[in-house]
Amino acid sequence: MVGLSVGLINSVVFGGIFGAMGLFLVYYGWRLNQKPKVSNPGWTSAKGKVVSVHVNRIQDPVRFQVTFIPIIQYSYEANGQTYQADNQSTAAGDNSVNAQRVADRYPAGKTVNISYNPTDPRQSMIDVTTANGNFYLMAGAGLLVFAAILVCVIMGFSIFVGNMSSSF
Repeated sequence: MVGLSVGLINSVVFGGIFGAMGLFLVYYGWRLNQKPKVSNPGWTSAKGKVVSVHVNRIQDPVRFQVTFIPIIQYSYEANGQTYQADNQSTAAGDNSVNAQRVADRYPAGKTVNISYNPTDPRQSMIDVTTANGNFYLMAGAGLLVFAAILVCVIMGFSIFVGNMSSSF
């Protein structure tokens, strides 16, 4: 009987921990997907066109680290005047493949949503949704499944051990 109660406590504790983490990640991913796609509150939204895109490779001589940054150049119209700007993607990292994936999402000629400062239209940025909650949704769902399996395995094992000890 002691094995059953310890197993039950273990399954509740560990399953609860992983289940809570899974629920948090699902909630966090859902919230990320619900966020408005506006770069800066108070700025004006407009349509723009991608002019060019490339990936910069930056070498840090101190840390001996290479960073790849997608640069998206675009044009837009504000107050009857055409502006051109570039946007360094926040998807910088040490992986050129990931940086190129971001760059590939913005081919030249593509229409994009931009936001610009109404008091200084030269300040602008592409409305890039960098916060993609799908990863967190999937990770959270995986943890929830893992928690359920963990609870079943620990409870099943403790029932098995309990049955084994009671037969002696």
